[in-house]
Amino acid sequence: MFENEMINDYVPVREQVAHMLRRLIITGELTSGAKLNERTLSAQLHISTTPVKEALRILESEGLIYSIPRKGSFVSDFSLSHVKQIIYARAALEGTAAYFTVENMTEEQARREILNVTKEYCEKYHNVKKQFQNGDRIPYASRVYDSEEMVNLVDSSLEFWLTSGRYTKEFEKEFAKYLQVKYCSLVNSGSSANLTAFMTLTSPLLKERRIKRGDEVITVAAGFPTTVAPLIQYGAVPVFVDVTIPQYNIDVSQLENALSEKTKAVMIAHTLGNPFNLSAVKKFCQEHELWLVEDNCDALGTKYCIDGEEKFTGTIGDIGTSSFYPPHHMTMGEGGAVYTNNPLLHRIIRSFRDWGRDCVCTSGQDNSCGHRFDKQYGELPLGYDHKYGATRL
Repeated sequence: MFENEMINDYVPVREQVAHMLRRLIITGELTSGAKLNERTLSAQLHISTTPVKEALRILESEGLIYSIPRKGSFVSDFSLSHVKQIIYARAALEGTAAYFTVENMTEEQARREILNVTKEYCEKYHNVKKQFQNGDRIPYASRVYDSEEMVNLVDSSLEFWLTSGRYTKEFEKEFAKYLQVKYCSLVNSGSSANLTAFMTLTSPLLKERRIKRGDEVITVAAGFPTTVAPLIQYGAVPVFVDVTIPQYNIDVSQLENALSEKTKAVMIAHTLGNPFNLSAVKKFCQEHELWLVEDNCDALGTKYCIDGEEKFTGTIGDIGTSSFYPPHHMTMGEGGAVYTNNPLLHRIIRSFRDWGRDCVCTSGQDNSCGHRFDKQYGELPLGYDHKYGATRL
């Protein structure tokens, strides 16, 4: 228990031992009911029994342990809130700002303590309901979070993994599970999600169905700029269809008039969370072999009944997108996602997201396919390093 502990010369030894024991309580390594023996502790810390005995008496006076008469032993007896109150009180008396130091801790112990403090900090200073006063501003929406989100945020920062890591993998898996889709790819914004979704449809892997420069994409005349921006950036031609009022969604009666021999896709958003007429749009796309991209950034969680089955918006077309910018339903500060049930589209989405590369290895993986150096890709020489091939640019 004390193999990583060291005694310094600047603080009374009894105080150091008492603090070590309090910290072991906080980290859960010393549980209520555990027996503490003076001689055993002295041997583990390589010090005399006198400061150990004094430290145990300090904890006894604080009500954290009680002694076993004539046996030189104590039994811990505490509640976690009790020991924290004592530590806060001692810190206040000593004029210190913190109640622990990581100097003599293992990394896991330090992480556990930091996350415990983070939880308490959030509950004390963030999750406090302010009583309404006449004249107070009432926001139409605000951030909704608790200590769990803040602990996860700090936990991720302590790892200091600067690219996609375990939280990315967990989110993609759970988000896909929630939406009931097979594949989800996290990106840095909803606008990037729309760009990735559209550029996926330009891939040569889609053969005659790929979108080329000059091809037309039906979209809505009143909507968010980045639903349309990817088309213009690439060189496709947006064909605008008006909206109905008061729904402010695409007027499906005008779809046929917008169709031409150059039309390759329909890319439209669900306005302010209200789904457009997916039944009509989906049928139109199926009849004319058009791709359907649902900009679902405003409608996460919305359900739509189509062909007698209830599905989430964003999962009915070929590709769906979400944004996690703060004004949306859930946030990670920034962030977005692209999702699909089509394995080929998923493969292309991942490639465009990851710099256009061909390799499917995730961050930190290497040669997962087993053919990094033994195949020929396009016009590259036989054996060219597959990990650094980037043909989808």
